[in-house]
Amino acid sequence: MNQTYTREEVIRTGKEMIEFLLNVSNSANNISGFLKEYIGQLTSEDGIYSRQEEALERYAESRKQTQAEADSMIQTSQVNAKALQSICKEFQSMNRKITEAQKGREMLDKKVQDLNKRIKEINSFIQNIQEVSEQTNLLSFNASIEAARAGVAGKGFRIIANEVKILSEQTKTLSSDIDTKVKDLQKDVESVVAENKSNDSFMDALMRTAQDSNEKLVKIQSDTEENTRFMEQVLSQMADNQNAILSATKETEKENLRQVQEIVSQATQNSIHTGDQLSFLFQLRKLFAWLETDAAS
Repeated sequence: MNQTYTREEVIRTGKEMIEFLLNVSNSANNISGFLKEYIGQLTSEDGIYSRQEEALERYAESRKQTQAEADSMIQTSQVNAKALQSICKEFQSMNRKITEAQKGREMLDKKVQDLNKRIKEINSFIQNIQEVSEQTNLLSFNASIEAARAGVAGKGFRIIANEVKILSEQTKTLSSDIDTKVKDLQKDVESVVAENKSNDSFMDALMRTAQDSNEKLVKIQSDTEENTRFMEQVLSQMADNQNAILSATKETEKENLRQVQEIVSQATQNSIHTGDQLSFLFQLRKLFAWLETDAAS
């Protein structure tokens, strides 16, 4: 069943529809204006994108400074490693010299021991000389007795016996002096041997200390080189990551800006269409107002 409407109902319904469409168009126009204003704030000199760009520049500058400081640290570590290597070489050289000195002292000890052995042999010879001297002295004494018994016939023999006795006593005195000198020399040799042994102990301790220090320095040098390599690797990875972050951030910023510009363009087109719609709706509202006035008259 068809329903009929009066002229007044059609005019009233048309006016209500036009007001509704005007509200919708105004809302769309307001949204478009808000988007334009928001996008304008984003892309302004003090907007988010500008501040983001400044933050990225500061980040890049900070990364360069960090890289420079890290490079300086690595360079210092390399210099320290070279210094440690030089110190290790000095310790190795000192160890070689200590070893050579020990070999020289060992040869000296052997010569001193040989000399001590010869001194003991000389002491034995001196003792034999003293024994011969005593026997000669005794023999001279016996010869003097026999010469005295022989009287005038043994006078010449007695003189010889006295000379032999004097010579024997001189030999005994000389051998005693030699024995004293040899004993003094033996004491000096024994003192040298004892001092060499003391020096050997000191040099052994010094060489052990040098070897231990060298081993520790080698370990420190190895650790320093390992730390330097690790630091270089970490810094390289950090630089790669930072470059990737900067690149990705800039690409994202470009893409976002492109999308924003696209939204701006679309909003502009929508604003134009909305303006046309509003103009058309205003004309319709005037038309319905005229129809309403005409119907009333």
